[in-house]
Amino acid sequence: MYSKSKAIEYIINNGIDARTRKREIVDKRKYFFIYFKSVHQLTTVGIARIFKLNHSTVIHALKQYKYIKNDPQFLHNTEKERILFALNSSPDEDEVSNMELPQSLLILQNQFNNGKHVHTTEV
Repeated sequence: MYSKSKAIEYIINNGIDARTRKREIVDKRKYFFIYFKSVHQLTTVGIARIFKLNHSTVIHALKQYKYIKNDPQFLHNTEKERILFALNSSPDEDEVSNMELPQSLLILQNQFNNGKHVHTTEV
């Protein structure tokens, strides 16, 4: 695994942070959003700062990942980056949809999904 600074250096040197809508660059950017989220556990705000974007752009791209991760064009456009900056494990759709939830809400959601939801009442 490369350090975060090496990944940022690669992004800058290869123009992946450029303000463009070219599919090749957009795909690489999306890949690095996933990379920073899954490997370096950065927040969407932290990832957005690297690319000088709004954090909602990062959230949208993270949600799209489950649809594009097997797209042949995406795989072609990110081939070099996927080799150099491999993901430890690809985030599954539950992880992507829950990426912005605070840890306490995730615990409650898991308890609820597992039938262990505890009702609380205020006095």
